[in-house]
Amino acid sequence: ALVLRMKSSATLHLQQTTLVSKPNDILYTPANTAYTADYPNDGEIIFIHFTDNIPFFSGIQNFSPVHFEEIYSLFLKISSICTLKKQNYKIEAASVLLQIVVYLSKLKNETFESNKFEKAIRILRNEYTDHNLKISDICKRADISSSYLRKRFSEEYGIAPIRYLNEL
Repeated sequence: ALVLRMKSSATLHLQQTTLVSKPNDILYTPANTAYTADYPNDGEIIFIHFTDNIPFFSGIQNFSPVHFEEIYSLFLKISSICTLKKQNYKIEAASVLLQIVVYLSKLKNETFESNKFEKAIRILRNEYTDHNLKISDICKRADISSSYLRKRFSEEYGIAPIRYLNEL
C-alpha cells in the first residue's frame, strides 16, 4: 500500500523501530508487514492498495516528496481512475502507479547520493590534516564517483574538492 498523508500524521511501531509519517509524506507498506499505529488526530489521506510488493523498496519506508503538488496530482489521478472504473482502468491505474514508483525511486536515490556526499564531506573535515589524503581515496571510501563529487562541490561551495581540502 501507498498512503499519502495530507493533514494527519501517524506513528508506526514495528518490531524494533518506530517510524513517524507526517503530513505530505508518503508511506509505503509491503503486504504482510506487522505493525501497530497511533493516529493522534483525524486526517485526510489517499490510500492506494495493490496486490504485489514494489520490488524497488524493502520494508516499510517513508518518503518526504520535494514537489508535493506533483505527487498529490498523481494520487488524485489514480484515485479518480479507480473510482470511475472506465474501460482498461486497471492498465491506466498501473501506469500512474508506475509514475509514482519512479518518482519515489528517484527521491530515494537522491537521498542515498546526498548521504554519500555528506560522508565525503565528513571525511574531508575529519582528516584534512593527513598529508596523504587524496580526493580519489575519499571517493572510494564514500562510494561516490569523482565526477559526482566535483559536481556537488561546485553546486554547494562553488569550488573544486581539492581546493576545499587545501583551504581546510
